[in-house]
Amino acid sequence: MKTNCNFRAVTQPFASILIIASATLSNASLASDSLELDPIVVEADPEVVTEDSDSYTAERATVGFKQPIDTSRIPQTINVITRQRLDDANANSIEEAAYLVPNLSEATGNGFSGSLYSRGHEVFTYNVDGAPRPFLSLYGTAPDLSFFDRVEILSGPSGVFQGTGEPVGTINFVRKRAKAEFDAEASITAGSFSTQRVEGDITGGNESGSIRGRLIAYDESQDASYDYGEQDRDGVSGTVEFDVGDAGTISVGTIVENRDTTAHSGLPTFIDGELLDVDPETYIGAPWNSNEGDTQESYVEYEHEFDNGGVLKIAGRVYDRDTDIKSALATTGVDPVTGEFSMITFARNFEETTDYLDVNFTAPFLF
Repeated sequence: MKTNCNFRAVTQPFASILIIASATLSNASLASDSLELDPIVVEADPEVVTEDSDSYTAERATVGFKQPIDTSRIPQTINVITRQRLDDANANSIEEAAYLVPNLSEATGNGFSGSLYSRGHEVFTYNVDGAPRPFLSLYGTAPDLSFFDRVEILSGPSGVFQGTGEPVGTINFVRKRAKAEFDAEASITAGSFSTQRVEGDITGGNESGSIRGRLIAYDESQDASYDYGEQDRDGVSGTVEFDVGDAGTISVGTIVENRDTTAHSGLPTFIDGELLDVDPETYIGAPWNSNEGDTQESYVEYEHEFDNGGVLKIAGRVYDRDTDIKSALATTGVDPVTGEFSMITFARNFEETTDYLDVNFTAPFLF
C-alpha cells in the first residue's frame, strides 16, 4: 500500500492558521478514496488580557515595555502563558508553569520549589506588573498564579527595554484586573500526595462601573514523596479600581501569602558516588526542619490616557518578605563500611523590604 499526504497552510488575520490535511490511499486491488478532515483553526486574541479569551496564544504583551505592544515588534523571543493554558495545565506555581514553555527549565530543590534556568543561567529576579522582585528558591519563589492573568517570558537581555533585568531574560506576572460586571467562581481540587486546594474569586463594580473591586483567595496543602515532607500555603489578593474622569484610573491593592514547609535536601550517596539502597521515602533531617515564609505586597497605580494615544502611568509598590529557616541536612557521603556520614544544622531568619516607584509616559511617534 502506498500513502500520499498533502498539507496546506493558509494564514488568516489575527494570527489565525487554517490547516487543511488530506490523505489518499491507493492499492492495486483497492479503489482510490479521499479523506477530508475538519479544519483546525488556531487563533490569537488581539487583546492583551487573556482571561476569558479561551486562547492559548496572545498577540500583545507588556514584558520589556511599559505599555502593551504587539509581540512581533519586540526583537526577542516572547512566550505568553495565558490564563486558559494555566488553568488547563493546573499550574499554580511558576515551577509548574515552567514546563509549559521551551526556554525555561527547573532544578528541583526540596520537592516543593526549585530554581529556574534559562539559556544555561539561573533566573534571579521576576517582575510583578513590571516591578522587579528577587527570585531565590531558598526563601520561597514567586506568588501563586491564581492572582494573575498571564505569565510573560522574554528571552535574552531585557535591560535595554525596561532599564533593569538579567542577561537570561525576564519573567513578568500580570495580575488579574477588577471587572465591572459581577462574577464569582470557586473550586475544590484534590491530587496525589494528599494534595488539597480551595480557590475563590469574586469581582464586580457599582452600577456605572466606575468603581470596581476583586478578591481572590486560595488555601493549599500537600505532602511530599518522602516521609515527613509537607507544605501548607494560603494567600489572598484584593484590589479596588476607581475611574477618575473619562481618562484616568487609580488602582490600589495588596497580595498577602503565608507558607510553612517541612522539607529536606535529598539523600546523600556513598563516598564513591554510588546511590544508597534505601526506600525512596527515606527522610534525612530533623523533626523540627521547617521553612516558614510570609510575604506582603501593597501597590497603588495611576494611569491616564491622552487623546493623542499617549499614556502616563505612575506606579508605587512596597514588598515585604520574612523567612525563618531551620534545617538539618547531610554534608558528606556515606561510608560504605560503617554507614556513617556527617550532618550540619542550618538556621536563618531573613527579612527584606523592597520599594519601587516608576513614572513613565508613552506616546505614538509619527515619522
